[in-house]
Parts: sequence; structure tokens; C-alpha cells
Amino acid sequence: MSANRVSIILPTYNREREIGRSITSVLKQTHSGFELVIVDDGSTDGTADIVRGFDDTRIRFIRLPANRGQSVARNAGIRSARYDLLAFQDSDDEWHPDKLARQLEVMHGHRDTPVVVYCDMNRIWRSGERSYHRSPTIENGRILDPDKNQYMVYGLGIQATVLPKTIVETVGGFDERLRCLEDLELFIRISKRFAFVHIPEPLVNNYETIGVTSNRQNSLRARRAILFRYLPRVAAESPAFVYTEAAFLWRKFRRLRRRRIK
Repeated sequence: MSANRVSIILPTYNREREIGRSITSVLKQTHSGFELVIVDDGSTDGTADIVRGFDDTRIRFIRLPANRGQSVARNAGIRSARYDLLAFQDSDDEWHPDKLARQLEVMHGHRDTPVVVYCDMNRIWRSGERSYHRSPTIENGRILDPDKNQYMVYGLGIQATVLPKTIVETVGGFDERLRCLEDLELFIRISKRFAFVHIPEPLVNNYETIGVTSNRQNSLRARRAILFRYLPRVAAESPAFVYTEAAFLWRKFRRLRRRRIK
């Protein structure tokens, strides 16, 4: 397998209105050596019809029998991947035409050491306004950013990354128990063992749409799971972060319980 070829994993669920934009931006990449593995996580709308409308032999379409979440869909795509490099696209986002080419150029400068290459993004809000999203600077081995009092990898979008498949396999893939923030948790595991290389340019348009991350309860549950999973490491670096995060989660879950009672 050529080192220049990339398996792009695109999970989707009921995205018939947005997925065409996402697929088109991948097919327009100046680097054409890739396969696009689209994993339909049990959609009930016309998503499959939109995908089948694209006539490109680089597209492979996998349909899962039921909706089980992005982690399951992404892991299914990874298992099916034919190439040694992985990239991830979200079904509502858009890549700039030279995204893959720019990242592979950086990747080739680290041939002897497996690294994650990532970029910045433009945020496109529902109002149509745009803002610049600078991805975090990731210090290998730390779990928290002392300046931001947040996880070191917080704010790194999965769609902004390219990495060797061996890295994902080494750390065990996405945690299928998480229905949200599964990319954050994966990056925490990766950052303990592998280096990240930052391209400080926006090569992705990240659109604000209604999706997994907008589900408040799933997000809170994922934050709680991540905090408890990495509690010893987090507490060793910042007991204050543990207190702040635990207090925040306690307040939010208490409010949710009150709403259910009413």
C-alpha cells in the first residue's frame, strides 16, 4: 500500500440535507489518492440515496442495521479501511481543496515517527457568520493545558486530523460506550503516546448544525465518564480542575433531574 493513500472515514446519520456538501469537498481534493468510506449509522431519511447519487469509484458505502452512534460507525469504517493513513470527515462539514495535500506534505516530514497532523478550522454559524477556530497546541504527555484549565486536546476536531492507522489501532480505537466527545477521549489516549503536529491554517469549514454534540444529556454523560476515567492523571496535574468540572457536572445533572420530576 502506498504511503500517499488515505482512507477517509465519514460516519453519517440522517444527513440528507448536508452530506452532499461534505462528500463533494472530499472528491474535490487536489490529492486524489484516497478512498472515501461512508458509514451510514442506520439513517431513516434519504441519506443513502444522496450517497448513491455520486458516481465515483473511490466511494465505498457501508450501511449499519441500526443507529448505534458515531464511535461504532467510525470503528466500522476503520476496520474496513484499505490504506495505512486515516482521515475523518463529518457529514455536515467541508474541506478546503488542498487539505489532504497540505497534511500529507507535513506527514512526509515525519516518516520515521508516527504523528497526528492537524489544522485549524473556520466556524460557520447558523446565522451565516464566520469565525476562526484555532486548534489547541498539544504538549505530548500532558492531559491538561495549565493556561486554559482544560483538557490539552480540547477543541481539536476529528475532521481536522490525518494520522497513521497504526496509532488508532495501538490505542484501541473509539470508545463505543460514548455517544458524544468520543474524539476528545480518543485524543487523550493518543496524546499520552504520540506527538501532534499543528498546521496553523484553517483547512476545514466546520458548520454549526443540530447533531450529536448538541445533545446536552449525552455531552454531560461523556464529560462525567472522561473525568472519572482519567481522574488520577487529572488530579495530579490540577486538583482545581477536578473540583471545577465535578461541581459543574453536579449542577447540570441536578437541573436535569429537576426537569424530569416536573
